[in-house]
Amino acid sequence: MDPRSQYCSWLITFAETYNVSLSFKELTIPSCNDTFLRIYDGPNNTAPLLGTYCGSNASTEIVVSSSTNSLYIVSNSGSAKNIFAFHAQYNGANLTECRRTMTGLSGSFRSHKAAVSEMDPRSQYCSWLITLAETYIISLSFKELIIPSCNDTFLRIYDGSNGTAPLLGTYCGSNASTEVVVLSSTNSLYIVSNSGSYERRAKNIFTFHAQYNATNLAVKEKTGSTIIIIATTVSVVVFCIVIIVLLITYKRRKRAPKLSTPVNIQLADATPKESLPIDQNIRSSDQGRTSDQDRTSDQEEVGDVICYVIPIDERGESYEDKKMGENLPDYEALDQSKREADHYQTLMKT
Repeated sequence: MDPRSQYCSWLITFAETYNVSLSFKELTIPSCNDTFLRIYDGPNNTAPLLGTYCGSNASTEIVVSSSTNSLYIVSNSGSAKNIFAFHAQYNGANLTECRRTMTGLSGSFRSHKAAVSEMDPRSQYCSWLITLAETYIISLSFKELIIPSCNDTFLRIYDGSNGTAPLLGTYCGSNASTEVVVLSSTNSLYIVSNSGSYERRAKNIFTFHAQYNATNLAVKEKTGSTIIIIATTVSVVVFCIVIIVLLITYKRRKRAPKLSTPVNIQLADATPKESLPIDQNIRSSDQGRTSDQDRTSDQEEVGDVICYVIPIDERGESYEDKKMGENLPDYEALDQSKREADHYQTLMKT
C-alpha cells in the first residue's frame, strides 16, 4: 500500500434493459487535496464521468443514476485514511420502456414516465436503439414532441448504434416540433432523452411519441435498375425496327424498273386557228407545203399538226344529237312540191 494514497474501484453491471441507482448511507471526504470519489456512467473510467465528490459536495443526499446498465466507482483515500469513509448502496431497475432495442421494419415508442423510485432526483436518461439489416435506412418522425426548456431536458438522435455515432440533432425548446423528420444514412438510429429535474416535475411536461419506417435500398436500387433495363431494351427494339424498315425500303427501290430517259416534246402553237367548215374539202396553201396528191382528202396539216376531217357521210350520230332527237316532235315527211313553191316565193321576194 502506498503510504500517501490508496486507489480502489467497484463495477456494478446488470442486463442491458436495466440501469443502476447509487445512494449513500455514509460519505465523509473532508478534503479535496488528494482524496475523492469518482463515478462513471459505464463499465470503466473511459465512460462519461457522472461526478467527483469530495469536501462540501460529499454528503448522503447524493443519488446517482446511470444511463446504461453499468456504474464504475473509483476512490482515492489519500493519506488521511482514518477520515475518508463511505457506505454506498445500489439498486437495479428494469427499464424496458426506457431502454429498448427495436428491430422491426416499422414501429413506435414514447417518452418513459418513470416512478419516483426509478428516477434520479436531478435527471433521467432513457435510450432507444433502432437497428435493421444492412440494406435498410430509417426515417423517424413524431406525432408528439414537447420539450419546452433546454436547461436540462433534450432529445438527441445519433446516426448509428450508440452515442459515439454522428449526432443528427439535439431537440428542445423552439426546434422541438412534430415537423421534425430525421433520416439515417446507416441501418441504425440511437435516440437518447433527458427528462430533466424531478423536483420541478418536468416529467409531466417532457413528452414525445415517435414512429419510424424502414426503406430497403437494395429493392429501390433493383427497381431503378429494372426501369433502366426496360427503357434500354425498348430503345434497342425501336432502333432495330427503324433499321429493318429502311433496309426494306432501300431494296424495293433498288428492284423497281428504271424509268427511260425523259424526252422533251415540243408543244404545238397554242394560238387558235380558224375553224374549217366541216362539210367542205380542206385546201392547203401552195407555199412550201405538200401537194394535194401526197395527202388524202380527209386530212390537212395545220402548222406542225395534221388534222383529220371525217366526211359527213361517215360520221356517226353523237350523244348530243341523240339527246336532242329525243326532245324533238315526231318527224313528218316533207312535201317536195310545197318545198319548191316556198323556195320560189322566197327568191321572188329577194
